[in-house]
Amino acid sequence: MIKINFEILLKNCILSLLTIIVAVFLVRLFSHFIRKAGKDLELDITAVHIILDITKYGIYFATAIVVLRIFGIDITAIILSLGILSVAISFAARDTLSNFISGMFILLDKSFKVGDIIEITDKKGKVIKLGIRNTIILTSNNEIVVVPNSLFSKSAYINYTKAGVRRIELPIEISNNIKINELKRKLRQEIKNMGWALDNPKPKILVEEVKDDTTKYRIVVWSKHPSKIDVHKSLLAEIVKKTINEVKGGQNEL
Repeated sequence: MIKINFEILLKNCILSLLTIIVAVFLVRLFSHFIRKAGKDLELDITAVHIILDITKYGIYFATAIVVLRIFGIDITAIILSLGILSVAISFAARDTLSNFISGMFILLDKSFKVGDIIEITDKKGKVIKLGIRNTIILTSNNEIVVVPNSLFSKSAYINYTKAGVRRIELPIEISNNIKINELKRKLRQEIKNMGWALDNPKPKILVEEVKDDTTKYRIVVWSKHPSKIDVHKSLLAEIVKKTINEVKGGQNEL
């Protein structure tokens, strides 16, 4: 028959309760400092949440070990079992671990964030979710592409949004009979009125090729909204067509 010492049991319960209270206090304290540090360092909110979770579960795990020790439970065998199990799991889930580590580096390095336009392995789109294991992007064709985070550490990728501005190039070919100086003047004014085009760098109208009857030009405009580049290019094309028609008296030269 097992004899229970209620005095020792009560003492252990009180110590365990105090340990749990301290753990909760530490979680809240570290959460406050992590959130503040994340704001000061301009970390992505996803990275802050991940660090918070790791810290929280780490404290809770340590608390569980302390409570078990208070009640005299030998955790050596448990730890050894977990160690053997973790080795087996690590071999079975190496890709998952690789994706996790790569995801952490992406978040901490701020290589890209939700809302950025990126391109990797011929897949281009807007980042709509940045997770621990994978990154989800939405293409211009409304396709959802799931990219394992480990791929970003193995392949080169492009972040079109990182610089904060994006260049738009529109090739056109117009008749040599058009009043080119008037066209350039009106185009510059129309581009300025669009609102999203930058004044610096200035919009340019460059000659690409001169033929007998026509000349090829390339219009270069910088947008301050990289995520809307396709929309802006379409708007620019409409403005160019409208302006050419005005200069030519309604004749479409595009």
